[in-house]
Amino acid sequence: MNIFHINKNSVLDPSISGYKAFNLQKIIKKGLSVPDLYVIHTKAYNEHLKDLKIPDTNISIDDAKNIQKKIINKELNNDFLKELKNTYKDIRRNNSSPIAVRSSSPAEDLDHASAAGIYLSFLNISTFDDLVNKLKKCWSAYWSFESIKYREKNNIPHKKNGMALIIQKMVEAKYSGVLFTTSPTKENKIHLEWIE
Repeated sequence: MNIFHINKNSVLDPSISGYKAFNLQKIIKKGLSVPDLYVIHTKAYNEHLKDLKIPDTNISIDDAKNIQKKIINKELNNDFLKELKNTYKDIRRNNSSPIAVRSSSPAEDLDHASAAGIYLSFLNISTFDDLVNKLKKCWSAYWSFESIKYREKNNIPHKKNGMALIIQKMVEAKYSGVLFTTSPTKENKIHLEWIE
């Protein structure tokens, strides 16, 4: 299995679930309300990329674009596609709201490198075909030239980490924002930005 429903009893390894999923599960354990979510482990990503012959060093802008194109154009493995379809049916069973696909790489939300804004997330997904398309785009974002340079600058190996993903139910909200539990600008402060 590559896709797991996350609840307060889940045991996640951030090296395969990514740190975003790992941290969301910690919030769930504390009893806070988090919209229903599933994590797609890095194993699915690694399986998808295994025959693509991706270099690990000296990656040019053109190389990055070609890698991304290969990831998006490659068909998903049949077993994973079935698992994804069953997960999508589970999410939609009691939910007419759109869903989101969010990056959750083991190479993001680190103490020394947050990767904020480097990878992709997609909102308002309402069909299975769109989910498949956005999932591959999220995986491909790991190989954008910007993310490659970011990892190199922060001494994060490209092939060791990969990309896990979160599939999450969206909720109607009056406000939307970002909470930094460690402020990027002020020491020992929480930083919150939002819009109505």
